Amino acid sequence: MPAVSGLGPWPGGQDADALQAQLTVLGDLAELPTGVRGVPFLVQLPARGPGADATGRAAALLPGMPVELGPHGWKLADHAGADERRAEAFRREDLEALAIAAAGYAGPLALAVRGPWTLAAELYLARGDRVLSDHGAVRDLVEAFAAGVADHVGEVRRQVPGADVVVQLDEPLLAQVAPASCRRSPATRACAPSRAPTSWTGCDPCSTRRAVPARRRSSTWGRHGRVWPRPSSRAPTPSASPRGRGTSACGS
Repeated sequence: MPAVSGLGPWPGGQDADALQAQLTVLGDLAELPTGVRGVPFLVQLPARGPGADATGRAAALLPGMPVELGPHGWKLADHAGADERRAEAFRREDLEALAIAAAGYAGPLALAVRGPWTLAAELYLARGDRVLSDHGAVRDLVEAFAAGVADHVGEVRRQVPGADVVVQLDEPLLAQVAPASCRRSPATRACAPSRAPTSWTGCDPCSTRRAVPARRRSSTWGRHGRVWPRPSSRAPTPSASPRGRGTSACGS
């Protein structure tokens, strides 16, 4: 049976009503023609501002990796601040709206999250480079991402007990991440060719395995934020991926 769903982002500015948007989604998908199954989804309202955007929402899910807004976008920080609290507040508001709108609902429920590969390319280290440029930082992010998404799914299931949650990992930058690493800050250059493998063991694009980094690297906190040891000259063990798509599944 064909199914119809949505990606998550929904129009609306700072005064957008999350409950009304969620009620609209559930209502429209309940009125589909016979033979077409509707798959409701958790609405996102990115126009509300920083923290409601896809990158900020995903970054705020990372346990043990605080984030904040920097000159070029979201970056890792030494402690959680107002930016991360705002993102958490938006997420709680959306979950509360979902709980009310989907009261008594039983069936599939789509949950869109920015994928780990795009997130590693969009997040910055404290020193200004992208997370993707540091193998140790990528491993930490992948491990935290798997735990954060699992917690998020658990919260959704508590709000809607009858929901069969389907996680959709959106990877709009996967095509750029695969052939090259976005290694420098915007002040220098956006992307440079990289000899790093296109995937790391335990979390390769389009994999259904749970993210389990091959080797955990310790990190420390400096006065400018979180600092990872200099990457080893030996690249992580690559894991071949037969497909490259706009979405991937990593940890479920």
